[in-house]
Amino acid sequence: MNTKIKSIVVVMSVAGLVLAGAASAALVNYLSNTIVANTTIASPVSMSVNAGIDGSVSGNQSVAVSAFGGSDFQFTSVAKNNSTTNSITGYRVLVVTAPAGAPFTGGEVAKVVYQNANHPTTAEAQDITPYLVVVYADGSIHWLKDWTGSSQKLVLITSTDGGNTADQNTLTPNENDWNGFTMTSNVAITPGTYTIESLFVPDLAKFAATQY
Repeated sequence: MNTKIKSIVVVMSVAGLVLAGAASAALVNYLSNTIVANTTIASPVSMSVNAGIDGSVSGNQSVAVSAFGGSDFQFTSVAKNNSTTNSITGYRVLVVTAPAGAPFTGGEVAKVVYQNANHPTTAEAQDITPYLVVVYADGSIHWLKDWTGSSQKLVLITSTDGGNTADQNTLTPNENDWNGFTMTSNVAITPGTYTIESLFVPDLAKFAATQY
């Protein structure tokens, strides 16, 4: 008798839960409330630019530099790893854009001299002209000194392994890495406003495909 009553009570209790659920909504497929973590993701690398050879983090997004055809002009790009824990590896590229109606055809860049934190002085500056390559839209690289064609933009980077691969850079946590450039244009370059952008990109081929 006691066993039968207990059995009936149990069944009724279960049935009551089921009916109550059916009356309000379908059975839930979770047992807890929902919490949300809103995460703001910022760029891992901050770029800034300075006129002249100046490796300080300025926050400048652009600078104006004037020069005559055949003369030198200088600027410095600074890349800061914003992470305090992770190293970041990528490609430091220069994207050079010609004035409207005056595309690059070859030979506009006569010389590029390079300085950085490891070689900061003028005496330590290196001529990187022989190592400059043009990155095509398919990600392949070709020596700038041999390049001819017609392009409003050129994606440039260095290759120090004989032109097989483009050079990569690794920024250690919280590192400020600067590249100072002294560029010399061909004396016969078409006058106008040329734009030079410096970027740190993770995938060279995917980036180049968006530029042409």
